[in-house]
Amino acid sequence: MHTKANRIVGCFVSLIVLFCFALPVWAAEPDAGGIAVIGTGRVYVVPDMAEVTVGVVTQGTTAAEAQAENGRRMQAVIQKLKELGLDDADMHTGGLSVHPEYNEAPAKEEPSQIVAYRAVNSLVVKVKPVDMAGKVIDVALASGANQVQSLRLMPGDTTAPGLEALALAAQDARRKAEALARALGVKLGALQSASVDVYWPVPPVYRDARALPSESTPVLPGQIEITATVHVRYAIAAW
Repeated sequence: MHTKANRIVGCFVSLIVLFCFALPVWAAEPDAGGIAVIGTGRVYVVPDMAEVTVGVVTQGTTAAEAQAENGRRMQAVIQKLKELGLDDADMHTGGLSVHPEYNEAPAKEEPSQIVAYRAVNSLVVKVKPVDMAGKVIDVALASGANQVQSLRLMPGDTTAPGLEALALAAQDARRKAEALARALGVKLGALQSASVDVYWPVPPVYRDARALPSESTPVLPGQIEITATVHVRYAIAAW
């Protein structure tokens, strides 16, 4: 009887000893939490292309009258832009709408009446080099357009600058992770995850024709800042 009890106690002690010896091995495994950092990279480029959006807005007593006048004026704009050396591949319609204009009802119980129809036609023009954008704006306004809806400046090659900013962001993230690991007294392990984001700021220069000066319109390219961010997580490795 004592022999059987002694065997049970002996097995139990053996399990405890085995578990105690296994603990240091488990504690040396990499930390599942890891080290997470964000890296940033910036590249500055000079835009060599412009995208100008001009508009023609007309009114008429009928929808057909408003649209007919709008089409006539837009055709004149397109013709003058072609005389600058642009062709059909450089231009496309950005939007077209015809809608009624209502008066204010004299009393709440009386319905509003249609007083006119308004037609809006937008033309998007791609221009290269950038300094030609000012001439495009001037010619469009002189030949029938009455809106400059937006102007965007951009580089012709968007891939290379974005990849360069991304590489700088990845290098920045690695440096930060190594510095953090040293400060914490741990060893940086393998990369666990990574996500990226590249931001292209494209600010509008003019929003409508009333914002334009009466003299020739200057367009200065300046520089565009391309920003890339990288979110990475590294494991903490065993020493």
